[in-house]
Amino acid sequence: MAQERDKAKRQKELFLSKLEEMPVVSVLCQKLKIPKSNIYRWIEVDSEFKKRFEEIKKRGDETINDLALSVIIQNMKNGNLGAAKFWLSNKHQDFIKDKFRYEKANPIEPFQMMITTVDNQGRPVNRKKLAEKINKSKTKKIKLKRMDIT
Repeated sequence: MAQERDKAKRQKELFLSKLEEMPVVSVLCQKLKIPKSNIYRWIEVDSEFKKRFEEIKKRGDETINDLALSVIIQNMKNGNLGAAKFWLSNKHQDFIKDKFRYEKANPIEPFQMMITTVDNQGRPVNRKKLAEKINKSKTKKIKLKRMDIT
């Protein structure tokens, strides 16, 4: 039992020591031969491990982001139009598409997002079969039920 705890403690320390240079958990676990499930279990049961994991992972992510940014900048310097377009569409205010402005200008009502076709008893109906029936007989009525989203 004590050996298992020592092994787990060594694995935790090894994992955390390598996390900043490789912040992709699945890749690091594979490299260190530590089951990924162990990492997520340790995060759940060990608050100190969780705290250290989050801090180190954040630093590792920032390092990778800096590396990716330097590659984009180097590609732009080499005349790569795609890299320049990527940079402008994500960093330059004149080129960023305002997704939120479109959503505010065209709000979607909740009942428009989820509509279920039901029969006379209120049971959901297979839409494909319903379409076939409607094509056969144009006189049938369709009852649509408003679904509230919670």
